Amino acid sequence: MKGFEAYKCHQAISLHFNKKSTYDYFKYNGNVKVKEDNFAKSKNRWQYVGIESKVDQLLWFYYCVYKTNKFGYITLPMIMNYLRNEKIPTKEYVFQKVQDDLTYLQNKYKDDLYVITECDNLYPVIYEEYDNGYIELETLLLFDSFIVNILKESNSDDIIGWPKIIKDMDLVKPFVIDLLSEFDFVKSFKEIYLNK
Repeated sequence: MKGFEAYKCHQAISLHFNKKSTYDYFKYNGNVKVKEDNFAKSKNRWQYVGIESKVDQLLWFYYCVYKTNKFGYITLPMIMNYLRNEKIPTKEYVFQKVQDDLTYLQNKYKDDLYVITECDNLYPVIYEEYDNGYIELETLLLFDSFIVNILKESNSDDIIGWPKIIKDMDLVKPFVIDLLSEFDFVKSFKEIYLNK
């Protein structure tokens, strides 16, 4: 039924980012217990039909919507507003931004991994670069995954906020890795950042 995949994907991602839920989008392969019959009776069905007809890659679309809202709770009106008013960035654009960020880090810190992984104030320098808007979330998460694991409790003296940040980032990281997996980012990271 038209719109059902958009509805199902929205439900699965909402559960994944729900702080009270233990649902893991990747563990369950995006499957959720929703019935087509209930969807057919829903008054919101036509909005999901509209989403499905306008969006080629549903998972990427929902990821972009959630990223815009800092991975907080997203309502259907918020999704529809994003669809009407925002330009959905392509994966290529985001990956180019990651490469630009790596060049920025390389130039600023002169290839010194230890400087950007150490705590300058309260958090690792690379996290502060992200938090201050100098690098993209995807850069931070791919760097953490493929260069140096910085999202660990021992990297900050903040015993309250840092564990929450790590938990939130761990929810997002599999989406970044999966959605950008078509790019050879491991090779790019080593070539751009480590010059190897």
